[in-house]
Amino acid sequence: MFFLRFMVVILLISVAQPASARRSACDRLKPEQRLTEEKMNIIDGALHGGKYTMGASVELSSQAGSSVNMQLLSSDNLARSWFIYQACVLKEAGMVSEEMMDDMMRSLFGLGGPTSDAKATQPTSTAPAAAATSPQTPLTEFEVNWRSCNDGDMVACYKVGYAYDAGMGVKADSAFALDYFKRSCDGGHLSACADAGDILVLLYENNAELQEGVGYLNKGCNGSDSASCFLLGEAYYFGDIGDGADEDLSRAVSLYQKGCELGSTDACLEVAYHYIDPEIETMTPDPNRAYAIYKRLCDSGAPEGCTSLGVEKYLHGDQVDSGKALTLIKKGCDGDDSEGCYSLAQMYRDWDLHKSSGLSQRDRVKIGPILVKLCEGPDVYYGNKACGWLITIIEESSPIEFGLRADSSHKEKYKQRACAKQPNDYPCQPLPVLPVQLPPLPK
Repeated sequence: MFFLRFMVVILLISVAQPASARRSACDRLKPEQRLTEEKMNIIDGALHGGKYTMGASVELSSQAGSSVNMQLLSSDNLARSWFIYQACVLKEAGMVSEEMMDDMMRSLFGLGGPTSDAKATQPTSTAPAAAATSPQTPLTEFEVNWRSCNDGDMVACYKVGYAYDAGMGVKADSAFALDYFKRSCDGGHLSACADAGDILVLLYENNAELQEGVGYLNKGCNGSDSASCFLLGEAYYFGDIGDGADEDLSRAVSLYQKGCELGSTDACLEVAYHYIDPEIETMTPDPNRAYAIYKRLCDSGAPEGCTSLGVEKYLHGDQVDSGKALTLIKKGCDGDDSEGCYSLAQMYRDWDLHKSSGLSQRDRVKIGPILVKLCEGPDVYYGNKACGWLITIIEESSPIEFGLRADSSHKEKYKQRACAKQPNDYPCQPLPVLPVQLPPLPK
């Protein structure tokens, strides 16, 4: 009943205002610009009681009632954005009170706590709306940030984008995340430029979106945002800059260096890597400069730097020292660096090569718990390798020796974890069988 009353109010104000006036109000809440005119007309048709169709299956008309409107709003993020935009027009025009707006957002989108005169329901969707609550219910962090964003706080807009990107306090939605990152970046919060550019470069559907993403990374990097410089370097390294351009390694390394100077750990790791194994003619191998970068990172609290220093200098470098390697790699793993944990498991496995560090065969029992943590963790590369190693232990070894339960049922669980991380690689897919080359027949 409330939904239908709200439709009537929208109908009245829509008739009273021309379309241009309706769409210019509430500008700071304008929905995604990619919303087509056709979809705008579909939503307007639903709100105005006219009859429109979407494809062959959805018909919106005054007879359809709230159920079809709800179906459309719960299945189409952009349609939801346009509806909220129209609702904001009414609110700013004084046709809808703050309380009525709050109740509408609860009824439609399930945000906030239940109203006093309604039963609590599970959220049916997530919309970028200011779902204010009744005085008895405190605002969630997401709701506070949403309101602050729409009051012009660009840091809050970034936090809303992050919430949508990570699914924190709201259903994950990359389209909404991108919208808020772009708004924050355009509003001067340059940290959001890296996130907006990253989403566009990773998920682009055409050359224009790719170039738009590179543009956001350029904006952030030119504004001294370290993450933007690193990601722009990655775009040049892999050739993801649009217009069919090839990779530009020199430009990539230059951007890594700038990002490192600005404080990006990832950028510094790339610079150090290129000192160890240069890929451009203007750089010559200089491991000591790489080691200095790793040490500076480690001393500043970056666990990746500790791992890299232990592996590159003391495990595989020209100053082999198992004791120092073990100390640094442990420090990296204690800081939740996935490479550090995997390297630590390898050192426990190869204890006989590192006796000088005090390792013994008894340390192999520590391997299993490390691998399980990696396999069940978020890291894709080392997580997949850990899952594969666990399966091998179950199939070919005694799990108890590696600190694991002798339970073959875990094998399928580890395989499922691996398939969720890298579905096209081992152990999700079997290793390729190499053809046996037979000797030539005698002449």
